[in-house]
Amino acid sequence: MTKAPITILNLDDTDAIRYATSRTLRKAGYHVVEASTGYEALRLAEELRPPLAILDVRLPDISGLDVCRRLKAQFPDMLVLQMSASYVESQDRTRGLEAGADSYLVEPVEPDELLATIRALIRIREATSALRASEERYRLIVESATDFAIFTTDLEGRITSWDIGARNLLGYEEEEIIGQDTAILWAPEDRARNAPEEERKKAQSEGRAGYERWHICKDGSRFFAHGMTMPLQKGANGHEGFLKILRDRTERRLAEERQELLIRELHHRVRNTLATVLAIAGASARTADSIEGFNQSFAGRIDALSRTHSLLTEDERQIVPLRELLAFQLGPYSG
Repeated sequence: MTKAPITILNLDDTDAIRYATSRTLRKAGYHVVEASTGYEALRLAEELRPPLAILDVRLPDISGLDVCRRLKAQFPDMLVLQMSASYVESQDRTRGLEAGADSYLVEPVEPDELLATIRALIRIREATSALRASEERYRLIVESATDFAIFTTDLEGRITSWDIGARNLLGYEEEEIIGQDTAILWAPEDRARNAPEEERKKAQSEGRAGYERWHICKDGSRFFAHGMTMPLQKGANGHEGFLKILRDRTERRLAEERQELLIRELHHRVRNTLATVLAIAGASARTADSIEGFNQSFAGRIDALSRTHSLLTEDERQIVPLRELLAFQLGPYSG
């Protein structure tokens, strides 16, 4: 798809100069709108929002410097190239740049120099737009990762940035945590063994340090985190700090602990059940006078154990009289 030509606002009260400038710009492929007064330029800027404006300094109504200030106040992203054949001294150029102009050229200007200046300004604008878009994407990513804490520290472990996820997970506001040592986020047992320092050393030597551990929130509560610490690169001269990413894994950790507890309980009950079965087998063997008698006695006692277990566990609200339970359980052992 062919890109639409860039629109340039050309303000100059001298017809011949305005014509020559517009002709050069149009030959280079730009779309040009012209104005001969400052107020006309302000109206066209409001209506068309051109990305770049070329402004003469001396105008019949208001100064081109005032036009520049108003444009920059209303449209900060608009590029302004100030040009003048009257104000050509160094202090004039300084005033123009301080008024907000992005560049200042003294007329007469060769067409090649004019176009090169415009192309340079447009490159700056595109680079700035790309940087802002990248920063906006980063901001959206970080603010959307609400179950992640993402923050940075200096080389000594003092916190230098703090995102929304970190605030949500750990409870600290940015203004109260910046400058604090990350050790306040570590459990006492980890601080006692110098774990924060060891983690930074590992990240520097190996490029990253991953871990899973409990961290301390502002209110004293704990959350279990899967974390990663990575050095922040400072060109070719080394590191300037660390990036830390924590993900809340508390629910998973608690579920694992419950599962471990249930497995231990299951092992304990299985061992008890096996011991009970062995005892029943021994009792049945001692009283049986034949294999058939053993089988009958053993099967009956196991069946009684099973039915008693069902009676006690199927409905925890059910009340079972002790006499009935004992008679039910001991019946297979009588006679």
